[in-house]
Amino acid sequence: MNSEAKAKVIQETTAYTFGASKVANPYVEFICTRSDGVMRESMLVNQFELIDDDHMHGYDAINPEDNRPIEIKCEQQQGVKTQGKLSGKATWGSTTDQAKVESHRKENPWMYVAGFDVNSGQCAYVVRFEFNDSTIYDNMTTTLVKRSAKTALKTSWKDFENAKSLEVIHFEPKFNDIIVKGLYDLLESKVENRKVA
Repeated sequence: MNSEAKAKVIQETTAYTFGASKVANPYVEFICTRSDGVMRESMLVNQFELIDDDHMHGYDAINPEDNRPIEIKCEQQQGVKTQGKLSGKATWGSTTDQAKVESHRKENPWMYVAGFDVNSGQCAYVVRFEFNDSTIYDNMTTTLVKRSAKTALKTSWKDFENAKSLEVIHFEPKFNDIIVKGLYDLLESKVENRKVA
C-alpha cells in the first residue's frame, strides 16, 4: 500500500473510530474492529494532529505544541467467553528494562492512554498526562526488581488517577458498560478538562 492510500485509510478509520462518521463502508468497520496497536496509534496521531515519530526516537509521536515526545498506549476489552472491561491498562514490552524506564523519566513524555470497544472498533476514551506526573515510574521500577522472567510490564488507571496534568481529551459515556467503575468515574469527573467531544 503506498503512502497516499495508507493516509486515506487512516483518515477514514479515524473518522469512524472517533464518531465523526457513521460508517457505510464495511471495509473501514472491519479495519477498526480488528486493528492492532500500531493502527490505533496512527488513528490517535491523526485525530489529535500529532507529529508521527514512526518510532525513530523510541516514541510514537511528537507534540507539536512543545516538541515533547509522546508515548501512546491503547487497550481493548480482553477475553473470549467473557470480555473484561477497559481499565486504563498499558502494556510495556517484555524488553523494557531499567534503562528504558530511566529514559522515560528523563524525557518525561506525554502519555496518551486510549480505550477501544473491540466490538464496534470505536474509541471510548483518551486521556493524556505527563509521565513524571504519574506513578508509572515507581510501579515499573518495583516490578522490574521483582520479575524473574522477561514478562511485559503493565500499568493501569490507578497509575495516573492523581496526575495533576491529567486531561480527558476524548470520552464517550455510551461505553460506560465496558469501562471499570473507578476509571469511568475518573473520566466523568475530569470531563470538563476534555478538548474533544
